Order: sequence, then C-alpha cells, then structure tokens
Amino acid sequence: RLPGIILPAATVRFKKNPAGTGELIFTHSGVSGPAVLDLSGSVARHLENAAEAVLACNWQSRPPEAYREQFALWQKQDGKKQLKTLLARMLPAAFADALCEAAELPGGGNAAHLRAAQRDRLVAALTSYPLRISGTDGWSKAMATAGGVPPEEVDAKTLSSRFCAGLFFAGEMLDVGAPCGGYNIQWAVSSGRLAGSAAARL
Repeated sequence: RLPGIILPAATVRFKKNPAGTGELIFTHSGVSGPAVLDLSGSVARHLENAAEAVLACNWQSRPPEAYREQFALWQKQDGKKQLKTLLARMLPAAFADALCEAAELPGGGNAAHLRAAQRDRLVAALTSYPLRISGTDGWSKAMATAGGVPPEEVDAKTLSSRFCAGLFFAGEMLDVGAPCGGYNIQWAVSSGRLAGSAAARL
C-alpha cells in the first residue's frame, strides 16, 4: 500500500550489524534503498535458516525523546488536529496514516487526547518499527555479491594467491564487501588494476 514512498534519512538495524542509513524506498514488492541494501547480505544469510528477519526501523533517525517533545508541543498548540495530519508535516501523508494504524491509533486521534500508552506506541512505531522481511529479490537482481576467496588467502600487495603461484583475484572474486555509494565499484576497479599490474610483472 506504500509503493513509491521515500524516506530520505532512515536508520535500520539488524542484529549486531552496523546500522544501515540513508534513503529507504517502498516498492511494489518490499523495500529498497541504501538503508536496507547495506544490510541485505546479512539478511539473506539469516534467511537461509530462518523464515523471516526482523529489522528495527527508525524512519527519520530521530531519538525517541525528540518525538515526545514534539507530541507535547502539539498537544499544547495543535490539540484539535489529528495526529496523522500533524505527522504529515514531517512524513508522507500515506505513511503517517499507516504509522497511526500500526500504533493502534486508527484515524490518528486528536493530539489533545493522546494518552501516555498511545504516545509510547507511536514513538516506538517511529523509532524502532519491526519490519519483517521474508525474502530478498535474489540473484537475478543482486547489486553486489558476498563470499569468495578470503582476503587472508591472498597477498595484499599483489592480490596473488598464497597457495597457487600465478593466480590472482580481484573484485567480487574476493570476500570483500562495502556499503552503498560506489565503494564496491571502486574496489573492483582498484583491485583489478592492482592484480593486473602485478600479473603483468611476472
């Protein structure tokens, strides 16, 4: 129900992995964008042995206290307005509506009537929403791969194999991964040049 909605500054956490940050995009089949793509490898590995992976989403990368202060201000200044209308000041309207439903506030309710338990549910929905992932788009749509030859099995100065003379590795042939932003392409080009230059000196 939310395809096309973009949240520009989300923070997404999965287990003990470094948090994914940046754009989060809702698509017709799920979610995309740097905030989740940086976690997709870990999620894919988890899903090999589990039915789902649960991501903790902070849709705006704001701390809970910031929302509590905002709600208190709305109660004083905009008490007659619906919460979903007020939330639409900072989030896409359709998304604000969906969040209110997730926090068991159908229709949003008026700011003046927001009770403590309702406020806590809404803060949780904004800062640590449990997004349940049941699968990835798979190999056919993969943007980068993980796995490959362990880096400790190659010479870091030449990327030559420590076990097979004359064999060199580069790019995704090595188990090296990087976050979104062109780093994987940079690694492919730089490691390719290093390995190629070293092989040419043989």
